[in-house]
Amino acid sequence: MRRSPLWRRPYIPGQSSHVTPPPVVSVVMPLYNEGSLVDDALASVQAQSFQAWELVVVDDGSTDGSPATVAGASRHDPRIRLLRQENSGGPARPRNRGIEESRGKYVCFLDADDLFHPDKLQELVSAMEKVPDAHLVFSDMRVFTSDQRPADGYSYLGRAEWHDQARPHLAPVEEGLHRCRDGFYRFMSTTITSISTQTVMVRRDALARFDAPFDESLVIGEDIDLWFRLVLHGPVLFLDRCLGYYRRHDGNITGDAEKALIGFIQAHSRNLARAREVLDPAAVETIRRRIGESTFILGYHHLRHGRFAEARRHYLASLPDVDRRKVVAAYLKSWVHQGIHVLGLPPARAG
Repeated sequence: MRRSPLWRRPYIPGQSSHVTPPPVVSVVMPLYNEGSLVDDALASVQAQSFQAWELVVVDDGSTDGSPATVAGASRHDPRIRLLRQENSGGPARPRNRGIEESRGKYVCFLDADDLFHPDKLQELVSAMEKVPDAHLVFSDMRVFTSDQRPADGYSYLGRAEWHDQARPHLAPVEEGLHRCRDGFYRFMSTTITSISTQTVMVRRDALARFDAPFDESLVIGEDIDLWFRLVLHGPVLFLDRCLGYYRRHDGNITGDAEKALIGFIQAHSRNLARAREVLDPAAVETIRRRIGESTFILGYHHLRHGRFAEARRHYLASLPDVDRRKVVAAYLKSWVHQGIHVLGLPPARAG
């Protein structure tokens, strides 16, 4: 398969076999059964224009050959390290272990099926050095398909029309680099979460305030939960560049609509407790409505899959924050659908 010149540059095995100084950037990669995709992810790190990095890959109990791919790469490039552990069921624990085992001043994250732009580390390190008190910098990214074709003509934030909505919350530092104003936490909480894991660079000192930066009780949404906490506690930068590539394919955990909804609900519910202490009542009410709408939609997903009791449970849970007539109608329809299912009649359209 022809590889995209956007992220893949020639790498000569053994070119980094000499003794190298401590890394400036640690890239942490959780790994679980990514097959041949991890080879592309490794190559996108090795292709960086900024070479003072280490890559800490934490295998979370893979049963395929992907750990062997990483082990082979590490024999040629000592900056790549492979750690092994039993399966934990999600990316939080391997990311936390990777942070513990890493040494860089800055920490980045890359999933084993995604890619870095060749200048990602160079540009983000430069941004962080220009604003020494910043805890975190994030950028934009592009989405591509499993056959390495662009998913559409938009960037990740561009598709959400993020720039126009976020502009009041950004203060220019220089062309393309912005400092997020004090209201950015409110904007993230009430409008668009904004930050995606593979677009981030975090100062190690900022992560050190947490015993376990990623909440290991969350299977999905653990990253959003951390970004909320970091934004609340320190200055944040936005670099208006597309410096990563998110691969859309059937195996993406965020491609599972139900899991994505659960992650959104859990992360925003935890954030709601923090928001009550620092945000105005109108913002808190908006967060509650967003959680309620997502809970209602999750009920609809349960209904579509014939899980009628779970559907009704989520409909009722959404009742305080969603239009009452809408919830009651959906609740009653779930009984109709269940009756049709029990009688073996042709299913009615879910709605």
